[in-house]
Amino acid sequence: MLRALVAIVLSLAAMPALAQGPPPVYCNTGFAQAAQTGPLAITRIVTGAAGQAIYLCGWNINNTGGAAVTVTLSSGTGTNCGTGTVTMVTLTVTNGQTNIEHGPSMVQLPPANDLCWTLTGTGTFNGTIYYGLYGAR
Repeated sequence: MLRALVAIVLSLAAMPALAQGPPPVYCNTGFAQAAQTGPLAITRIVTGAAGQAIYLCGWNINNTGGAAVTVTLSSGTGTNCGTGTVTMVTLTVTNGQTNIEHGPSMVQLPPANDLCWTLTGTGTFNGTIYYGLYGAR
């Protein structure tokens, strides 16, 4: 019995520790917009800050227009993300539909970059883009 107990204790002690990783980033604010019809050229919706990164956590988008609307979220610097523009997320919401995705941070933009959006199609955007602005990891 004692041998079995010692064997169990030794086997548990020999198990490797699992990596924890950094804690999740939760978003604390959002960009809300109602009745914005497409098309809309690339436009800054969140201004970045030196030494900080924008963390994108999700969206709640309702399309009340007569056609689909495609939302493209991009990062970049300069006027309306005109320098170093990188597409982070693209999603299409058909007429009368809702697209919801929200949780801990899904995408981290490069430090000091802005968050911009582009609307294509003639649908009508109603919703919120959820984000946080924190020190870059």
